Amino acid sequence: MSCVPKSIIRSGASLKWTSALSSSQIRMFLDFFKSILSNLVSFILLK
Repeated sequence: MSCVPKSIIRSGASLKWTSALSSSQIRMFLDFFKSILSNLVSFILLK
């Protein structure tokens, strides 16, 4: 019985997390990822 509410709470927390990540944070993360990728590419090309 105690396992079921924990899983429901976890799914609710993950839903809240994904909704919080919806627009601006995803764009920030994508920009961050793009900058990391470009830095890696330039580093590899300079080597």
